[in-house]
Amino acid sequence: MRAEQVKHLPIVLARLSNDEQRLIDALFFHGLGVREYAREIGVPPMKIVRDRDRILAKLKKYFSNF
Repeated sequence: MRAEQVKHLPIVLARLSNDEQRLIDALFFHGLGVREYAREIGVPPMKIVRDRDRILAKLKKYFSNF
């Protein structure tokens, strides 16, 4: 990640919903796996995969503005 993008990370993450923030936090900052996180919140792992991919696409779009 470029230094400029890192600087804007908190701003971009703040644009996500609370559920989206929790998912990104769990998977990328706390190192939980998809299955583990899905089990933790009681949903199928494929829902987490779909949500993760949708959120990452959203983040990519936000970062393209910087």
